[in-house]
Amino acid sequence: MLKIRPLLLPTVLLAACSLQPPADTPLPAAPQAWNNAPTGAGAPASATTAAAQPPAEDWWRALHDPAIDALVPASLQSSASLAQALARVDEARANVAVARAGAAPQAALKTAASRGTSTAFLPPVLMDQASAELDLSWEIDLFGRLRHGTAAAQAQLAAVDADASLARLALAGQVADTVLLRRACVLTLARQRETLQSSETTLSLTRIKQSAGFSAPLEVARSRTSVGEAREAVAATAGECRRYAEILAALAGVDARTVQEALADDGAEAPPDLPAVPEVAPELPATVLARHPSLISAQRSADAAFEQVGQARAARLPSVNLAAVLAAGWIQVATIDQGINSWSLAPSLSLPVYDGGAGAARVAAARARYAAALAGLQQTLRDTVRDVELALVDGDTARRRQATAEETLAAASDLFAASRSAQQAGRLSLFDLEIARSSLLTAQTKLIAARRDTARGWVALVKATGNAAGAEMGR
Repeated sequence: MLKIRPLLLPTVLLAACSLQPPADTPLPAAPQAWNNAPTGAGAPASATTAAAQPPAEDWWRALHDPAIDALVPASLQSSASLAQALARVDEARANVAVARAGAAPQAALKTAASRGTSTAFLPPVLMDQASAELDLSWEIDLFGRLRHGTAAAQAQLAAVDADASLARLALAGQVADTVLLRRACVLTLARQRETLQSSETTLSLTRIKQSAGFSAPLEVARSRTSVGEAREAVAATAGECRRYAEILAALAGVDARTVQEALADDGAEAPPDLPAVPEVAPELPATVLARHPSLISAQRSADAAFEQVGQARAARLPSVNLAAVLAAGWIQVATIDQGINSWSLAPSLSLPVYDGGAGAARVAAARARYAAALAGLQQTLRDTVRDVELALVDGDTARRRQATAEETLAAASDLFAASRSAQQAGRLSLFDLEIARSSLLTAQTKLIAARRDTARGWVALVKATGNAAGAEMGR
């Protein structure tokens, strides 16, 4: 590095120039409309729809489920992964402050004091010394190296801030989804227990009839089989429900008792029903994608990479530093008491002459990172569009299943009522009654599953759209 220190550098006073404009990475082209949007959707939400939309920060309250309302805030408060995301935001904010400070004038104060003997006099005498020095320096950002560095840090802050929003959304969605699974599981368990109770009653009656000679051993064997199958189903479903409670306890960072109190479904005669979901259609793709946290993060990461290209290019060009020193000293030897004051101004110009190609390699590396960031942005857009479309498909499928399951349940209920009446009148065997009861349980279970998946589909749509089903993430 060649350093030139002239007394006057008129060129230093020239206005600073930049090698490239500020970063402004656009989103790739978005679809014109959602392929699987409900009829009439894909346009901006109407006033009626907007009023039904969940709030930006606590969108889950639109489900009106007390357990979700209690466990989601607890999970957001105790989540280690969310705490890590927020810590990265704090770190990025500090990096912005560091980058800004690098462009500001720097000052350092040095002080010293000493006492000793001096042999300049005979006999030797004591000598006291004290000094203070203020060093001032300032790099003039001729080609924008410091500005690009600050801009890159600010873009990275925006990226990690969006990542934190996405982590918060994902965690809240996971808790809400698990509560929905638990609700459906408990409802299914209640229906299975009812079936088990009926099967056990049927088995008792069949054994009484057999002892009186009115029932064949085959009917008893069939009833015993039905009871065994019902007990196995109850045991499996009960275990599945307990698993969901443990998952919720881990997510919320609370003990199992607190989760059970929030769920309020353990041993309840009438377990809480699945929540109804609001009718909310996603807005235009361009609107949704422009405020999606994952795309904001990808955009700002690309901006940061672009600014780093300018930073690397500017680092290969001359840099100008202004330095000044203000010094004050005091010395006392024998009867001599002397103060010394001085100042100096030393502008310098640093001009890279030869670095073995390191500077060019850094520029090439920065450009490669920018190209990778653009490719990542393109892939993020595709993934986001795919997730929204899949959520729309799953939600529509669940709603259609629910409508069909309601019709099937009505038919199965009529069939079971008619079969029970026929069996009591002696026109139908207990085996045929058990078949009708099994059909009723299947229909009930399918309706619960369809309603569960409808609610889960709404949660998935909120997550896939980056909470565009509500207001804009509090921004």
